[in-house]
Amino acid sequence: MKPNLGPVTKSARHPFLGKIYRSIATHKKLVVLVLLSVFLFLMFTEKVVTLLVLTAMAIPATFITMYKRIVRLPPALELVSLTSAMATIFYGPITGIIYTVIVNVASEIASGHPDEMTLTYFPSRIVQVLFIHFAYTTGLLTGIVGLGVWGVVAFNAVQQPLFMSLVDVEKRLKAIYFVMLNIPLNIIIFKTIGPPLFALLQMIA
Repeated sequence: MKPNLGPVTKSARHPFLGKIYRSIATHKKLVVLVLLSVFLFLMFTEKVVTLLVLTAMAIPATFITMYKRIVRLPPALELVSLTSAMATIFYGPITGIIYTVIVNVASEIASGHPDEMTLTYFPSRIVQVLFIHFAYTTGLLTGIVGLGVWGVVAFNAVQQPLFMSLVDVEKRLKAIYFVMLNIPLNIIIFKTIGPPLFALLQMIA
């Protein structure tokens, strides 16, 4: 698969997703500019520190998936879940959704393998953000580890059935592999990085 955000290849089997992807790919500079403008406007109407914090989280979350350029494996090791959870808890669901969409697209581009299947991350990541917001604001879950891990479970519960319904058997096996690694890895990430990052954001957010 080509590492640039180019036209959908002949192997694409999903006309609707392919059409959307081609439209985004054709106007990718405009799309990035619009998303960035909305993001910056939203952040600067709140406070500059918000932008700085989200940018600081977005950079590692974007580039950690660059290992896919060397090893063609699903991005089971990722920081989108952790940083999206933090963005949602401290800055609300709207900011969380905007953040996770932008960082997901950026991480796919950084990994060198964006394609039409990148679009399937949008609904699942949005569900993840909304779940975390609901669980936190209602008091259902208050600890960052519980919020993060169950948010990852919610993400995979939506993402994997959606992804598997659109791909062949080989990619379905990769999706199973993704789940088997993504959830345990995120448990480790949230248990080790989650609490100190949460405490840091409590001081500066």
